[in-house]
Amino acid sequence: MYPSVPPPRSVYPRAPSYVPPGPSFAPPPRFTGPPPPLPHTDAKAIAALVLGLLSFVLGPFTGLAAIAVGALARRDIDRSNGLLEGRGMAASGIVTGIFGMGFVFVVVLSLFDTVLAMRQDENPSPTSTVRAEVNEPRP
Repeated sequence: MYPSVPPPRSVYPRAPSYVPPGPSFAPPPRFTGPPPPLPHTDAKAIAALVLGLLSFVLGPFTGLAAIAVGALARRDIDRSNGLLEGRGMAASGIVTGIFGMGFVFVVVLSLFDTVLAMRQDENPSPTSTVRAEVNEPRP
């Protein structure tokens, strides 16, 4: 029959063999524990801000408390490693506590001055009035 001749080589590259696709989803993740807690606003920071705002009405009673609670809140927030928020709110409580006490102090001083001025108008002292002496002709 015919002599055995090898088949001619193709000039085109060989097509890759067919590989069936694997699963199209990733395996479920392993349980690594509960998720980390989300940061939340410190209750002391909120209290400091509220007390600071109240200090505009109640003065040093809530103003001093706002300063103290705000300082404690900032300390706790700094030590929480990011679990607590509200550092700005605590600082605002401190600042409003200081301004509120100053505002009430100025208002009390002005009221005190007004009351003193009204009392002096009602009861003038002899040294505060100027007397005019009238020289009458002598007979």
